[in-house]
Amino acid sequence: MGYQCKCEGLFVWPIDTCHSYETCDNITDGVCTCINALPNNGQFCQLKKGTTSNYMIDVDVRFFDSSLVNYLRHLITNFNFPLALSNNINVTDIDMSTVCGLNGTEYECKCEEHHVWSNDTCEVYQVCDGIVGGTCGCIQGLPSEGQLCQKDINECKDAQSVCGQNSDCINTIGSHICSCWSGFAPLNKDIPVSVNNSCVRTQPLTEYLIEIEINTLNPAIIDQLRRLLLSFNLPYTLTDNTNITEINITTVCSLNEMGYQCKCEGLFVWPIDTCHSYETCDNITDGVCTCINALPNNGQFCQLKKAFYP
Repeated sequence: MGYQCKCEGLFVWPIDTCHSYETCDNITDGVCTCINALPNNGQFCQLKKGTTSNYMIDVDVRFFDSSLVNYLRHLITNFNFPLALSNNINVTDIDMSTVCGLNGTEYECKCEEHHVWSNDTCEVYQVCDGIVGGTCGCIQGLPSEGQLCQKDINECKDAQSVCGQNSDCINTIGSHICSCWSGFAPLNKDIPVSVNNSCVRTQPLTEYLIEIEINTLNPAIIDQLRRLLLSFNLPYTLTDNTNITEINITTVCSLNEMGYQCKCEGLFVWPIDTCHSYETCDNITDGVCTCINALPNNGQFCQLKKAFYP
């Protein structure tokens, strides 16, 4: 009967070809996928317009000069993507996955960074590194089916959907590890942390206010203490379930010729009762002051100003 030319996959014959030759399927949207002819202009089927296709191609490159491997790595990492091959075909990613070489008389195949051998391959061949997460990065063999190392998936990109709330996710080769934050534990302690076994607080949240008195007559030590407290990254962990959330210097008292003088730091003030009980060394404004000529006998310190002004 003659030649019949069919298009593969997402390829079609253009409208002119469909009209020039007898078609062996329907013309749809101005194109067809089969003609009863062999085009005399050597034309092939074309990618259907508006269609994007992704292809993964494994390329086996063979050479015995190990320096060429480093050259190839450098070349691949310096490509700017997408790399145009034609008007409708782009290379979007080039990835070096596997390097095999002779180690004595045996082949040794190592995976490149962020790649691993599948679980099955590690079990079939002798490994030349540790098996982590069920996979390995090196085998003493050349897989007979031509398999290459596979790209490791970073499950921790969306940590919360993998591990759940109140947890950290650590990516490992071929797997990942979920761990609860300090002060949290998994609902079921007998199975690993996951989005289905999320972390919950082990103890109710409790806040403590601790006042510390430091006796010194050296103003340089007070300045050093100010700088030290400002350098803390808060919250500061003391134990698994105890954090320091805030540190402040509130009150500095010193001796002068007349006796003790106690001044408030930063946003701290003496409450109105204290201002009236002792001689003040600044003005009483809005019922508070920031300096008194005394050392309160009840061990009281200046208080945060917002306590008086909600």
